[in-house]
Amino acid sequence: MAGDGDGDGVYLAKCGRKLIEGNLCSDTYATRWLKELPAKVNIFIWRMLLNKLLTRMNLMSRGITVQSNQCGICDTGDETINHLMLHCDIARDVWALVGRWWNLDFPFVLSIREQLSWVDGSRIHGVACGCWKSGTTFWSIWKFRNQNVFQKENKAILFDSIVSTSFFWLSNRNTKLSINWIGFLQDPIMACNSL
Repeated sequence: MAGDGDGDGVYLAKCGRKLIEGNLCSDTYATRWLKELPAKVNIFIWRMLLNKLLTRMNLMSRGITVQSNQCGICDTGDETINHLMLHCDIARDVWALVGRWWNLDFPFVLSIREQLSWVDGSRIHGVACGCWKSGTTFWSIWKFRNQNVFQKENKAILFDSIVSTSFFWLSNRNTKLSINWIGFLQDPIMACNSL
């Protein structure tokens, strides 16, 4: 059992996490648990990094028959996690809109790990970085994809969903923050860092 090291037998989650992370493969991207994101989104990001989301290509690799291996959003490329989240025409458009909103120029990256590494090195710091870290965008793209597979969704709502979800999670999951909606729309980094 993981304890705090003083031998009193008390379990601490922090110690358990360190024990687990110490036994992960060295090529595994560091697991993150961001309090600004709901638990289901943290788990989603972890599963995405492990390529365990049920994309059409992953379903096919498990022997599950699917009607098409094409992307559930653009219908043009094989639906891999990297295509769906980064290379799909609609995903690229969304990342461009998010970049413009955050006043960032996202580079073209080949993988989700590269995207997260770039975000880690970007000028987004503090609360804004903790909340955003691409999690809201990845989550919103995945939700949009799932809705689009079963009922054609209007792609125009995807960016609006990212903005409103970001604001909702950030303002409701951190009791120390008081973020102005208009300021957040105009300059989210300034709105978060001015607190």
